[in-house]
Amino acid sequence: ITAGDSFRSLPTQADETMATKDSYARYRNIFGEEAAPSQNWINLSSAFIPPSAGNAIAASREYIALPWGNRGLNIALLRHDKPGRFDATLPALQGHSNTVTDFAFHPFNDNVLASCSEDCTVRLWSLPEGGLTSNKVGAELTLEGHSRKPTLIRFHRSANGLLVSSSQDVLKFWDIEKATSPLEITSIPDVITD
Repeated sequence: ITAGDSFRSLPTQADETMATKDSYARYRNIFGEEAAPSQNWINLSSAFIPPSAGNAIAASREYIALPWGNRGLNIALLRHDKPGRFDATLPALQGHSNTVTDFAFHPFNDNVLASCSEDCTVRLWSLPEGGLTSNKVGAELTLEGHSRKPTLIRFHRSANGLLVSSSQDVLKFWDIEKATSPLEITSIPDVITD
């Protein structure tokens, strides 16, 4: 309450009750509808939720990516326009030797995915047009330089070709055109999260 307010201008309990009833009345004839089974992704039981600060799922305009397999070594790609029932042999990106901790799509190219793993590497994957039809072994680019597992990876939203990854106490900026890390920030006192 400011100095110019009077107690008569404040809303009363009756006013608040009336506002709630009015907003409810606006939506009383709107009902949610359950999606048909043909519009869902079913049987994704092989998905692995990483125990880290990174993404458990990422999406672009074309794909949905999620860790796949018993230890999350692989990354499965689902197309937005192809929902349905999947089996445990879903085609995946394979290349990390330990659990994938995070992944992110390139903001300017839906066919590029970056991932980081407990194997202390950052990998860039080029995705084929139309999605995966079989397992893809090996990334197009592997960036090494972390001494501890990187747990977070992000592309810069407006600077094409700039990627950042973080481990427990190091933040590395990557120039993916040159496959180098021109900047590294060390001795970070807190854990870096989104």
